[in-house]
Amino acid sequence: MIVTAKYDLTDVVSKEANDLIKKILQPNPKKRLSIPEIFAHSWMSDIPISIQMFTDEEKEKIVKEFTFNDC
Repeated sequence: MIVTAKYDLTDVVSKEANDLIKKILQPNPKKRLSIPEIFAHSWMSDIPISIQMFTDEEKEKIVKEFTFNDC
């Protein structure tokens, strides 16, 4: 149902959150929100844009595991 953008979250989340989710799950990629647009959305207003998703240790592991070295 998400692929076709046919879902209803109105009973589960706030109006603002529902609006953001609807815009993120837009089936047309050209109409989807970009990351900066997501952070600019009113529902995200109290979340710092500099949020850190991974610890330094996790970042190091990711780089090691997903970096291609043709040696």
